[in-house]
Amino acid sequence: SLKLIAGSRHLASLAVELLKTANWEYLLRSYLRVLKRDYHFVLIDCPPALNALTINALTASSDIIIPLQTHYFSLEGLKELFLTVQSVRQGLNPHLGDGRILPTLFDKRTRVNREMLDSIRDYFKDQVFQTVIGTSIRLVESVMHGMPALVYDPGSVGARDYRYLCWELLEKEAAKMQE
Repeated sequence: SLKLIAGSRHLASLAVELLKTANWEYLLRSYLRVLKRDYHFVLIDCPPALNALTINALTASSDIIIPLQTHYFSLEGLKELFLTVQSVRQGLNPHLGDGRILPTLFDKRTRVNREMLDSIRDYFKDQVFQTVIGTSIRLVESVMHGMPALVYDPGSVGARDYRYLCWELLEKEAAKMQE
């Protein structure tokens, strides 16, 4: 079964309040410790900002999915993220993985997007998912309607891309379990 806990605009103020709490970096990890007995996967969606909420999520996580737009300027933010991940791994969570990159907003019609995807794959190699999330108006519409793409339009190309991602993640987990 799938269960969702939705975020809200109040999370922005929580990021500030967390910093006033002792051992704030470990709060989410301590809450999730209880849940891990009942769930195979816990996915934490973080804003692109590297704030207290993101640090909390990284401290509580074993791995990371890094959505990366297939645009040049998107790579600039990766440098900062990788430095943060390295810092969290060294000081707060030695079990944190390097993360896997999920190419997003890919438009196969443009040469620049295809070249960018090739460059990402060449540089990051096995760290990049095979699945690529394409540009899709249905994905934009699902966000505008406050619905997951798989609910808003299960037959859309965007929903299909996310199903492929789920299958890829499950295959990787099954391979880990067989090791």
